[in-house]
Amino acid sequence: MSTQIKNWDVSFFSEAAKLLRQSMPGYPLPDFLFREKLTGDPEFQPSLVFTAFNDEILTGFIMGVVRKRDSGPAGFIKMIGVRPGYERKGIGTLLLNALEGEIRKRGLKSIRVFESYPNYLIPGIDTKFQGAITFFESCGYQKINETSNMEVFLPAGGFPVEDDLKGLASKRIYFRRAVREDKSKLLYWLNVRFPEWKGEVSETFKNVPISLFLAHKNESIAGFAGYEANNRGTGWFGPMGTDMTFRGLSIGRVLLRLCLNSLQKDGYTKAVIPWVGPVKFYEEAAGARIDKHFWRYEKNFY
Repeated sequence: MSTQIKNWDVSFFSEAAKLLRQSMPGYPLPDFLFREKLTGDPEFQPSLVFTAFNDEILTGFIMGVVRKRDSGPAGFIKMIGVRPGYERKGIGTLLLNALEGEIRKRGLKSIRVFESYPNYLIPGIDTKFQGAITFFESCGYQKINETSNMEVFLPAGGFPVEDDLKGLASKRIYFRRAVREDKSKLLYWLNVRFPEWKGEVSETFKNVPISLFLAHKNESIAGFAGYEANNRGTGWFGPMGTDMTFRGLSIGRVLLRLCLNSLQKDGYTKAVIPWVGPVKFYEEAAGARIDKHFWRYEKNFY
């Protein structure tokens, strides 16, 4: 069987979306979401997207991206899939080699799998996909960490917040939905405290209404939380952060619940809390439970 590797062409869009849906069971990827992940990425480069064809059938797809990080530019495999029935025929290896070659040309020293924030689909390899784990390990990728996505079911009446709002108001801490005039001040604040969240927070300002809540005391920002900043249309929560000065006051719980209540009003029955750190916090604040577990992988070239 002869496999031909081709550069990306927009005419491949529909078939590539179908292929990824078929190769990633449990991860719905409607066309609108595939478009967000692909050309909707501000750093989309067609030269980092490759397809595989066998007898004119699209049998494989891979997308890479280069992100700006504090340590310099970083490479990522953003999405990869092989059509069911064509696995273990070397297609994935050919695609990976093509992408790694382009990453190397740019002088990058390493590449990671999937965790390409601020625009990413999943934060690592789902541990249910043992074939993917075996594949990447056989190609020289090493596990560097683990993380999880949590799922929370949204009650019809929403999560209670009134008592917390009153209690925090007595401390002169108030909550409101962000407005456009908040953006420049918030991004400056994030640049100092949570620089990794600037990209996703900026995305919340593109939604109507703006899908971000702020906690503030006088003129000081105490915390923020957003939703539908990434993977729009899937009930995605985050990012969220509370200033060190204001931690321990339940500000995070209120911000979380305000976002979840907004998702519920928008018609969602459950929400995804991705790439979770404080599992216990989300369990106690909203009854969230771990839904998917991921291993994070990296390959060094030198």
